[in-house]
Amino acid sequence: MDKTQHVVYRGQDNRIHELWFNGAWHHNDLIAASGAQVLANGDPSGYTWDVDKTQHVVYCGLNTHIQELWFNGTWHHNDLIAASGCPTSAHPNGDPNGYTWAVDGTQHVVFCDEDSNVRELWFNGAWHHNNLNAASGSPAKVAGFPDGYTWDVDGTQHVVYRGPDRHIHELWFNGAWHHNDLTIASGSPVEADGDPAGYTWDVDKTQHVVYRGPDSRIHELWFDGAWHHNDLIAASGSQVAAFSEPFGYTWDVDGTQHVVYRGPDRHIHELWFNGAWHHNDLTIASGSSVQAAGNPFGYTWDVDKTQHVVYRGEDRHIHELWFPG
Repeated sequence: MDKTQHVVYRGQDNRIHELWFNGAWHHNDLIAASGAQVLANGDPSGYTWDVDKTQHVVYCGLNTHIQELWFNGTWHHNDLIAASGCPTSAHPNGDPNGYTWAVDGTQHVVFCDEDSNVRELWFNGAWHHNNLNAASGSPAKVAGFPDGYTWDVDGTQHVVYRGPDRHIHELWFNGAWHHNDLTIASGSPVEADGDPAGYTWDVDKTQHVVYRGPDSRIHELWFDGAWHHNDLIAASGSQVAAFSEPFGYTWDVDGTQHVVYRGPDRHIHELWFNGAWHHNDLTIASGSSVQAAGNPFGYTWDVDKTQHVVYRGEDRHIHELWFPG
């Protein structure tokens, strides 16, 4: 594509804004650029699609429809509820999450509806709608926001979420949708107090789901053919509790895993794995003087082999911690 970085957020004006980097950072108002008339009622999710080399940003609008802003050289707008024929009863009750699936070259947007079902909007040349609770036979409703990811090892899709039973539930697809209670499957003694985030690790071909427990610790459920549980605060020797949802990602440069979160000190903390778990205070390590007021988000950039963690500071600015310096 054009080897750029992109960070999207909802401003105080309820518009979707983009900060993008091509050697220098720039700003763009995506509502204005796309001609969209629908302001945002929540946080956006961004992803890219290799099939036609496009960028996509999805969000819940003030009209309670899922809105898409997409870029193929210029920005466009689409109402995905209308485009997919999704019924009125399936309007979102929270922020959507978008991802793509290389197996069949499709896009997917998942969200919680007003009846606490997991809903999916998916694109294969046209937008379609699916109720994943019904499709999987899952009896577990959603008590938070779902997160979706894919696993190259067996060519499957996965959607994880917190249920009203405080268990982490998984809906997974291998040609048909299935349900799994990951709290039970992993033997985890710790219920979830927040929304999970999922990712995969190519180094040992594993899946990972991280979440915050009622003990304010970061817990991991990981899969290598069977599901296991790990307390990452204990494993890393960290003494810092979690005051935000965690976010996990991997770095191909040195084959490591990274989980970032906000602590009670309003610093951004990192738990990272290279065969053993370690702790790092990224606010101190970076020399940042800005305390965090929101959840961090992490990603890597292949262009210069760097890691990036972005968050909203107490000054309401978007701040970036990046490595190596």
